Amino acid sequence: MTPGAAFGVLRVLIWGPASWGTQHTFAAMSSKFFLLTFVGLLIGFASPAEATQSVEHRLKVLEEGITRWERMPAGWRGPSTASASRFIESLREALSQTAVSDSAPATSERSFRSARGLALRAASVYRRGMQSRELQSVSAKAKNLLKSDMVLRPNSVGWALNDVLAWDSSRKASLGSEADWRPSTKQRGIVLELLFEKRVRKLRGALLAIARREQDPLRGEALTRLARWSADFGPDDVVDVFLVKLLGQSSEFRNGSHPVSILLERIESSESPLGPRAQEALRVRIAQLVIAADWRQAAIGIKFARGMSFDNQIPILLDGLNVWNQRLRSEREYQGLVRVRGDITRELQRVSGMKHGPEPGPWITWWIDVRQGKRPMPGSPEFTAAAVERAKEPVSTAGFFGLKPTSDRVTFIIDHSGSMDHNWGTTDRSRFEEAVDQMLRFLQGAEEGTKFNVILFDDVVLRSSLGLVSATPRNLERARKALLATTPEGTTLLRPAIELAMGIGSDGLPSSDTETLADTIVVLCDGETVEGSAWVQPFLERTLPLYPVIFHTVHVGPRDDGALNELARLSGGDFLRVGR
Repeated sequence: MTPGAAFGVLRVLIWGPASWGTQHTFAAMSSKFFLLTFVGLLIGFASPAEATQSVEHRLKVLEEGITRWERMPAGWRGPSTASASRFIESLREALSQTAVSDSAPATSERSFRSARGLALRAASVYRRGMQSRELQSVSAKAKNLLKSDMVLRPNSVGWALNDVLAWDSSRKASLGSEADWRPSTKQRGIVLELLFEKRVRKLRGALLAIARREQDPLRGEALTRLARWSADFGPDDVVDVFLVKLLGQSSEFRNGSHPVSILLERIESSESPLGPRAQEALRVRIAQLVIAADWRQAAIGIKFARGMSFDNQIPILLDGLNVWNQRLRSEREYQGLVRVRGDITRELQRVSGMKHGPEPGPWITWWIDVRQGKRPMPGSPEFTAAAVERAKEPVSTAGFFGLKPTSDRVTFIIDHSGSMDHNWGTTDRSRFEEAVDQMLRFLQGAEEGTKFNVILFDDVVLRSSLGLVSATPRNLERARKALLATTPEGTTLLRPAIELAMGIGSDGLPSSDTETLADTIVVLCDGETVEGSAWVQPFLERTLPLYPVIFHTVHVGPRDDGALNELARLSGGDFLRVGR
């Protein structure tokens, strides 16, 4: 029997004639096992040319099977468990038999690519909504085979990078000159995941190429991976420079993550500062942002400064604090002045471990001492030891449930659902009454000129006023009477309240009218929200670059879905849990 005839038998063994069902008798299965063993012996005694032909036949049989599965509707119950198992074993053999070596014939390169292409097709054959557990198992096992193949055979990594991941659907071309198969977006995503798990550093070039193609479906995923490159692979100045240059394309990012969010993810996910060339490209821009009259630009600049080395960061912050303190004494009213001074002060406190206030004098003296060697440089072992001791000093807390937002433009978002009518601890007052009382006490002790707004949320959203109002005794008393005249009821719909507070329009982006919006939002909720927390990150990635509000959040009670924690974490605010 020739190898071709042998694989004709093998095709029948794996897929069976059309008249066979998915269930087989013991006798039929025994006969198949005998024939399969016989075919294997025939192939084993084949000549090299016949062996090559045998591999090609094996690949052809596999391709017939995977093509048949790909065309099946979602409701198809799938192949039998035995057929699925035989397919995986045959695929495993194909990957092994097509391993390229220096002595292999020229056709082995094509077989090599074909086998891995089939494995990737198998890894993606299971689609959402399918009812077949066997196909789901095939996809998972094929994915593991590819993962193992990349570990055993380095040239598999090259195939994954050049033939699959680098595929440009807009040009209908890949780096692989002989590639005769076109990967889908799903299949490219699988390869990206596998290469990332394997920590392939050559992945950087492919990610940069994808990120430069505006129409590539994987662009968003590539940008996310590049933003975390420093955290996962170590500092890389080439990647950092690319992310910095994206800032010049901000107007083109109406969909997906904004370049500001991407660069901030790079800065916040890694302890390493940006590379030297990236810092040089960004330094002047940060200095200009921090002193910008628009508080939104200043707030973003302060966050960017975290990506700089201490020698670059601290002088920028000191200059910014000096400028904003001069504006404090100006006759002109600067929106967000208290917020920006507070942001700069907190950043200096974080870097230095010192507890000076918003006046620049003590900070300038400290920095001069550092430069003269009288105090340890931030990041040095001496500085770290001193910081541990300073951390033991008591910190005072006051304000809204222990939170003390540094702002004179605050919107309070308070849960008004039925559970807020429950008693506050062992007192005879409700949770809602306690929240209103805490808010009023915070505003009574706030700086002169503070403005506020209140939004209640349950099944609907209610706002106390169209814009911010001054926290005068008269306005605070009117707010108290109006709020306590309502009865908490309904469910907990948080997102509409957040969108209202941020002035989100029909395009999903925040309003540019800073007159009516706060720079700080305080949220209190006592249970799980209707929407959960999955919406928070993509929502803030789109909105915070345009409106860098800070969320301070308070959760009352034991049940929590994580939404409040995400709002605070992603915006740079504080999250507090109160168990009553």
